[in-house]
Amino acid sequence: MATKRAVILPHPMKTIITEMDSYAFLRPMAQMIEFRCLKGKVLLSTMELHKSQQYPEVRALQASIYTYLSGENFEPAEEITEEELSMLVRG
Repeated sequence: MATKRAVILPHPMKTIITEMDSYAFLRPMAQMIEFRCLKGKVLLSTMELHKSQQYPEVRALQASIYTYLSGENFEPAEEITEEELSMLVRG
């Protein structure tokens, strides 16, 4: 499932799924991370789960993510600015 490139984070943050960068750079990277931005909560994933729905394990993971997002436990500790979020989604 984790075959796509991770995003490079604006600063070291606690991630859900981390990708190891080159030993030469050691940049903070993530394939799945949650954070607060402005007045909202975000879960960002680069795994493109919607493109692999033929696999039952992908459907199960996606269902678990949706359950987590709709529950009371989705309270991200990390926070980023609107500008940092814009940099993440632009690539």
